[in-house]
Amino acid sequence: MQKVYCLLLFFLFSLPLAEGASEAQKKNSIREIKEWLETSDQSQTCLDEYLKRRKELGLKIGFAPIIIAGSTVVGGYGGALAGAGVFELSGIPYGGLGNVVALAIGGVVGSTFGLTLGTTEEVLSLVNFFQNQALLRLLYETKTTTGEMVEKFYQHFKITFPQSSLTRQKFVEELSYLDSIGVLCDGSLVKNSRYKKGKKLKQNLATKKEIFHYLAEIP
Repeated sequence: MQKVYCLLLFFLFSLPLAEGASEAQKKNSIREIKEWLETSDQSQTCLDEYLKRRKELGLKIGFAPIIIAGSTVVGGYGGALAGAGVFELSGIPYGGLGNVVALAIGGVVGSTFGLTLGTTEEVLSLVNFFQNQALLRLLYETKTTTGEMVEKFYQHFKITFPQSSLTRQKFVEELSYLDSIGVLCDGSLVKNSRYKKGKKLKQNLATKKEIFHYLAEIP
């Protein structure tokens, strides 16, 4: 039951992404990042570690076909899974596709954000999955100067830390540098007291919040 709810939540996340994604964002797909890594020095980036963590999270929440395909999160497969989950719960005939989609959205808004869903490990993994994917594209863009993720992250950074004097160019340079020396994936920036440097990826990979806090301290 919890996994079905997660599929519905995934579908809700995918709708605005599918409709609002720009050509630049579509271009910087996970597949493209993987191809770039194959011809790059992986010792100079944490992208491979974030990709491994993405796979872990994907398998954990039951999106193995999406991870294996290496495609973007906005795919018809996600929507198909969501529709199948709604069908299983409601028994609506497959022919009523419009009703299925409407029920999927309504079910997510009405029940998925309830206490039952809010406390499940699958939902936390789902949120981490999307955050991880955003960081993957951000780090990739600092090296290729393509896409819109850098601008979005920088604007969010300035809103969160308006006192910071970091310019957009300096923001990109610092991110690229932190990535190249492995600080983003060696546990140095991880603040959670539950984690200590270890073998697990989640113990070593910095989150957006942790990266922002570090950057905000740069004079």
